[in-house]
Amino acid sequence: MLRSSAATAAREAWESATTEVGMRMTRKMQAVDRGALPFPSKASPSTSGPIRLRKGRCNRMSPAPRSLFRSAVVTVVAFAALACTSVAQISNLDDSRCAADFEAQLTSILVQQREKPEVATSLSARTRSKLAYVKLGPRLFLVSSPSGTDYTFFVQSKHSVCLLRLYGRQKGFISYTNNLTYIATRQIPDCMCTE
Repeated sequence: MLRSSAATAAREAWESATTEVGMRMTRKMQAVDRGALPFPSKASPSTSGPIRLRKGRCNRMSPAPRSLFRSAVVTVVAFAALACTSVAQISNLDDSRCAADFEAQLTSILVQQREKPEVATSLSARTRSKLAYVKLGPRLFLVSSPSGTDYTFFVQSKHSVCLLRLYGRQKGFISYTNNLTYIATRQIPDCMCTE
């Protein structure tokens, strides 16, 4: 439901913005054709008008349609990013093969983030046992390291494969998140994900 409503809202925002910009440009061009607005020549470029025409093409848009167009594009991209990512949960974390695979992949990501291997291993085991015991459902989960860094992870089901994604990290007042390509991603092939 969230995906379809987000996609519908993005499509409506895009259509509204492009329709309004197109209508404004059409009215300006009709005014130039009627002679109500002067057609600027190449010899005397004018920056004082909402639109300059050269060789029958639009050379510059007025600030209002440009900002409206930009906001429509940003809205479409934001809704597209929101609609494409879904958070899942691991449904068979009690299974020994899945638990071992989850811990190994989580340890791998933490070591890649410059955590000591022994610390990463203990954090992975503790995180796996908490996730298996608490059953949080499909949501982000936090791993706090003794180094002072907090890591934000989530699980995504993509093409029937579970993906463990590092979404963000924070140490003190410095935080970094990446929701487009993610900081790190590992497959967990022995686990099953449900949304």
